Amino acid sequence: AAVFILSSTTTSPDSPGRIAAQIVSGIGFLGAGVIMREGMNVRGLNTAATLWCSAGIGVLCGLGQFKNALAATIIILCANILLREAAQRINQLPVSAEGEKRYILKVTCNKEDESAVRQWLLNIVKEAAICLQGLGSVPAQEQGYKEIRAELVGHADYRKTRELIISRIGDNDNITAIHWSIDSQ
Repeated sequence: AAVFILSSTTTSPDSPGRIAAQIVSGIGFLGAGVIMREGMNVRGLNTAATLWCSAGIGVLCGLGQFKNALAATIIILCANILLREAAQRINQLPVSAEGEKRYILKVTCNKEDESAVRQWLLNIVKEAAICLQGLGSVPAQEQGYKEIRAELVGHADYRKTRELIISRIGDNDNITAIHWSIDSQ
């Protein structure tokens, strides 16, 4: 990059920015080439960013801005070293092997208590920190009752959360039945 800037300043000293813009787009193209997707993982982002930063340092050197180039070099080196350490620590954290699952929670109550039970259910789901995807109700098989159906998304290892929700709902006298299942979708 420095050679291109130096050559542009000697051949046309009035527009070194034109060459710098071409360096940016060229290095961006090279950077895109080193980014690879392997399943759910993306590799090469750090390499692409470092290539781009190296080109920027070269442009600074070509323009004679050696102090700025040195400062940028130090910042980039520190970022690469510190971020590598942070990434390694993050990668060591446990991850749920099963990922997220969808659950269906069905609660049966008297028709008159439907709105109170819905609000009760919303508060419990919010407290349990599980994601509510849908909430609806249909007439239950028994006359005068409603079945409230909640679609929930959470990690497969949320057994304690499920038990918390079921036990809290079970404390509500307005609820006559509770059913929890894993959605097959």
